[in-house]
Amino acid sequence: MSRWRRSLHLVPARPEVRPSSFVRVAVVALLAQVLIVLTGSGVRLTGSGLGCTDWPRCFEDRTVPPWGFHHWVEFGNRLLSIAVVATAIAAVVAARWRRPYRRDLLWLSVGLVVGVLAQAVLGGILVLFDLDPRLNMGHFLLSMVLILDGVVLVHRAAERGPMGHVDEVVRRLSTLVVAAAAVVVATGSVVTGSGPHAGDDRAARLPFELVSVARVHAVSTWVFAAATLLCAVVAARRGVAAGLRRPMHVLVGLVVAQGALGYTQYALGVPAGLVSLHILGACLVWWTALVLWLRVRDAAAVAAPTRQEVRV
Repeated sequence: MSRWRRSLHLVPARPEVRPSSFVRVAVVALLAQVLIVLTGSGVRLTGSGLGCTDWPRCFEDRTVPPWGFHHWVEFGNRLLSIAVVATAIAAVVAARWRRPYRRDLLWLSVGLVVGVLAQAVLGGILVLFDLDPRLNMGHFLLSMVLILDGVVLVHRAAERGPMGHVDEVVRRLSTLVVAAAAVVVATGSVVTGSGPHAGDDRAARLPFELVSVARVHAVSTWVFAAATLLCAVVAARRGVAAGLRRPMHVLVGLVVAQGALGYTQYALGVPAGLVSLHILGACLVWWTALVLWLRVRDAAAVAAPTRQEVRV
C-alpha cells in the first residue's frame, strides 16, 4: 500500500503546462483565427451568405440544412467556428495550468474566447439583417482585433526577450507602420463592402463608388509601403540587429506581393479566387506588422533606461 501511495503522490493534481507547450497552444489558437477569416470570406465569395437564413438554427424549422452547396458552405463555416472556440478555450485552460502561471496570458486567452463568441453573435445578426455591409465590415474588423490578440499572446508567451536595441526613431517608425497597416485593413474592408462579392444577390452594398474607394485603399497602401520601406532602411543604417530587421524584410515582401495582387484582381474584375488570396495576404500583412511593432517596442523599452543612465 505504501508503494501505491507514494506513486499517487507523484501524479499531479492537475496537468502542468510547460511554457513551450503553451506557445504551441497559442499558435494553434492564432492560426484558427486566420482560418475562420478565410472560410468566412469563402462564404461570401461563393454567394453563400444566406445559405442559412436563420440563427442559431440554419432555418426556422431545422438546425441542419438539407443538402445544397450554398447551405453547406454557410453551415460548414458555422461548424468550424465551434472548433475555433475550442482552440480559444484550450488556450484559457493551458494558461491556467501553465507553470509558472502568468495572469497576462490568461486574460489574453480569455479575450480570444470572448471575441470568438462575439463573432458568432455578430454573424447571427448579420444573417438576420440580410448581410448588411456595415455589419459585414464589423465582422471582418473584429477578426483583425482577434488576430491582434492572438499575436500579442504568442509574442508574450514565447518570452524571447529583446533582440537588440533600437532608438526612438525606429520605435516611432514601427508604430507608424502598424498604424498604417490598420488603415489599409480598414479601407480594404470598405472596398469589399462596396464591391460585387456581397455574399448573396439580395444583399445591399455600401453607397460608395467602387473606383473611388479602391483609389483611397490604393493610396493608403502606398503610404503603408513607404512607411515599411523607410523603417527597414533606417533600421539597417542604424545597425539594428538582424532579428529585429527580419520582420521588416518579410513585411516589405508581403506588401509588394499584396499590392501586385490587389492591382491584378482589380484589373481582372475582382475574381473570387484572387480576392481570397488577397484576404489571406491581408491577414499575413497584419500579423507581420504586429510582430514587427511588438519586437521593436520590447527593444526600445530596454534601450530607454540605458539612455537615461547615460544622461545621469
